[in-house]
Formats: sequence, structure tokens, C-alpha cells
Amino acid sequence: ERDALRAELGGLAQALTDARTEAAERFAAAVTAELASLAMPHARVSFEIRQTEDPEGVEVGGRTVAYGPSGADE
Repeated sequence: ERDALRAELGGLAQALTDARTEAAERFAAAVTAELASLAMPHARVSFEIRQTEDPEGVEVGGRTVAYGPSGADE
């Protein structure tokens, strides 16, 4: 049962990572567009969603990463 729960946790962590990555891309595009309208056409905003390797962590996307109450992302 423990292995099944860890697998489920990994799947949920991956779904959360995917949602955060998509939201970060949308937000960066919106802020970049707003900066262009403020006469800053070369300004760009970007976000990096990353994880820390941890042998005691949970498997997410083929990697074993640290996790906590807010997921596996930093």
C-alpha cells in the first residue's frame, strides 16, 4: 500500500508541476505584454519551476525529488 501511495503522490506532484509551469508561462506572457505597452518592448519576464534531487523523495517525471506540503517544486 505504501508503494501505491508514493506512486499516487508522484503523479499528483507531476500534475501540480505541470499546472504551475503552464500558469507561469501564461503569467510571464501577460506581464511581458504589459511591459511592452509601457514602452519597454525589450523587457521579458520568465519563471523557472524546478525541483531538487533527493534520494529519499518521490518520483516525479522519472526523477526522485524532494517534496513538502506545497509539492515538489521550488
